Amino acid sequence: MLAFMDQTIRGTTTPAYRRLLLALVFPLLLGGGLLLQEGSLTTVRNIHKLERLPMSPIKAAIPGVIKTTGEATRVAGQSLLKATWTETPCLWYRAVKQRKTTDSDGRTSWETVSEEQDGTPYLLADDSDRIMVHPDLDQVDVSLERKWARTDGSLRYREWRIDPGDRIIVVGTVRLEAGSPQIILAGGGEYLPIITDRPIKNLRGNMGLHAVLMIVGSVFCVAASCVCLMLALRIHNTLAFITISGLLQACLLLVGGTLMIASDLKGADRALAYSTEAARTMVESKLAAQGVVWSGDWSDETVFDRETGPKATHDSINAIRSALAARTSRTIQLQDRFPQWLVARAIDVPPPVRIPGIDSTAVAATGRIEAAAISWIWPTIGMSGSLLTGLVCGVMGLSRVKVKRLIENIPTTPCAEVEIGVTEIIGHLKAGSDEEAEPLLGPLTEEPCLWFRYHVQEWRGSGKNRRLVTIEDTTRFRSMVCEDDTGAIPLMVKDAEIITGRAPKRSRGKRVYTEHSLREGDPLYVLGSGEIDPKTGDSLRVERDPQKLPYIISNLPEKRLKTMKISAAFWLLAFAVAGAASFILFGTLFSGGVGALDELLAALGAIGMMGFCMVIILYND
Repeated sequence: MLAFMDQTIRGTTTPAYRRLLLALVFPLLLGGGLLLQEGSLTTVRNIHKLERLPMSPIKAAIPGVIKTTGEATRVAGQSLLKATWTETPCLWYRAVKQRKTTDSDGRTSWETVSEEQDGTPYLLADDSDRIMVHPDLDQVDVSLERKWARTDGSLRYREWRIDPGDRIIVVGTVRLEAGSPQIILAGGGEYLPIITDRPIKNLRGNMGLHAVLMIVGSVFCVAASCVCLMLALRIHNTLAFITISGLLQACLLLVGGTLMIASDLKGADRALAYSTEAARTMVESKLAAQGVVWSGDWSDETVFDRETGPKATHDSINAIRSALAARTSRTIQLQDRFPQWLVARAIDVPPPVRIPGIDSTAVAATGRIEAAAISWIWPTIGMSGSLLTGLVCGVMGLSRVKVKRLIENIPTTPCAEVEIGVTEIIGHLKAGSDEEAEPLLGPLTEEPCLWFRYHVQEWRGSGKNRRLVTIEDTTRFRSMVCEDDTGAIPLMVKDAEIITGRAPKRSRGKRVYTEHSLREGDPLYVLGSGEIDPKTGDSLRVERDPQKLPYIISNLPEKRLKTMKISAAFWLLAFAVAGAASFILFGTLFSGGVGALDELLAALGAIGMMGFCMVIILYND
């Protein structure tokens, strides 16, 4: 991709071939952006699935999703597993063997040689009760601290285990097996199956970081696809490009976020309705066993009051009611956020009915959503990188737009009629009057020239790390003039941006040799400033403007130069807009999560950068 961008910007491919490449790359980049957006929205939805689950005691387990914690214990009469490396008796293990590899640059990495895991059903027990856990090893996300590690020469061994007595958190779905609740850990539905010994808020933080990285990748892919589309269609209008690119990125964030919210709200409503109905059925069954008829009213204190309610069942049914009340409270909190409440009204999702608990303080504490735990390092790095990308790409992009505007707006002046100030001349390249007898020869072609840049690169590394490293970069030139039918004018080469279409390249072994050159007789385009020649004192030469306006010397046509400059500007401005959106996305991680509001703010950031660039362009015009 980088090589393709370089070819597009520098103009080293033919126009027809370049447009064909752009047309082919456009759907790939757009599709990649949409896939990353879908992946990020799925991750954000998974975060919300975890957010709306309070921690429940095992005795409050009802059919549906549960998040609970306790000690893992062996089922009576069932044999323990033996971990691969340590042969430790355990309930679950994962064993990994890795080998150290070194590339040609001496950098080391570890590649996995083998990986295996195995598990068995076990009991999870807390102070209130115990429950059987059935993990599906192919679908459950196991996130545990490493129990054992050893390095032996170029090999290292790692082992993760759940040992009897380990305290873990389990997120799964409760099913009734022979009238007894059991936790089934299998994927699907409105929950994310998890086994971990870390706080869930830490997992949510990691998931939030991954979601932001995917959204950022999506924004940059969509920005790049806009560039490819505009250049493939030969649309070189800067304002049109900024508008299309900014609005497309903003719409992607807004539409994607809105669809995610709608899906999340509907899923939360279905899951809560299922859990409420399951809880009602279990409470009715427990009360019926005591000869009590219940109307289904969760606020009926004649049933749930500890003093007047059924003595044999009040602990169990109140635990169920409190767990359901906490989950309902969390669902209400999520639905009351902006813009969730607005989308909920639009898609007609009713607000849940709040359920009282036996201890309102405990319910409020359990139902409160903790902020996700995210290290400040990654958001800081992300914000710094995005800010740098936005500023650098914005400044460089706008400068190239300015050059393109100058090229198309400055009229061409005959060489004999150049005056002091910004000027554009077109002619042929000739050697200056003080040229030496021996011509300047190109190091690669050994052909006479008046300017060359000799570039030597070497391939280093291997595989994904293989890259070209510059080992020599030499520039030399002779005095030169631009000549047309009216006369000639000297050119000050030292501070010029030289753009040449002549760049032969050869490869020998691991080295790549490139020679850029200007030769006598080349057609010449010059954009610079007419200034008094200090050597004569009474004539002019073309050099860089004292105000640092662009100074270009090229053997390419004016139209080709405009295309090159606007191509570079499009890439840079697209990444500037994407950088503004990314800056806001990374900044939202400091709040402890990522959600639809964050995407809305990122969309506003993209629109803001788009508006800023448009104002600068119009002001310069």
